[in-house]
Amino acid sequence: MIETLEQAEAAVAACFDTAAWAASEHDLVAALDATHRLEQRLAAVKLTLVRELDGRGTATAQGASSTAVWLRDRLRLGVGAARRLVELAATLDTAPPGVRDALAGGSVDVEQVRVIAGTVETVQASAGPEAADKAVGVLVDWATQFDATLLR
Repeated sequence: MIETLEQAEAAVAACFDTAAWAASEHDLVAALDATHRLEQRLAAVKLTLVRELDGRGTATAQGASSTAVWLRDRLRLGVGAARRLVELAATLDTAPPGVRDALAGGSVDVEQVRVIAGTVETVQASAGPEAADKAVGVLVDWATQFDATLLR
């Protein structure tokens, strides 16, 4: 995995070194869309890694009081951002596969994942798993049209 991530990092660096001013408007828009999809896909990878590290107890084994504190120190995040990262990793881990697949595919962003996962959990508790499965499909579809606030 690390080798693939290093290749991706090199590819991103090459994109940064490419002059944006020379691109056509169409290419700029396409590049922006591709960048956003890639950002969400990388978020899915990051959340998977955070969840695995949390599950293994890596933070406490390395002397931190929690995974959020360990992430704060390791990645120099604010404590709130680190805590939200751990919480979202857990949410994504327990979310239906359609939610995880949508983020990994870059068709939803992390804020939309929070809304979708929370809504699906509520639907499942009140209407059952079949309704929750339908809710995933509807909400992922709506996420192509609405930001997280409107999706909520």
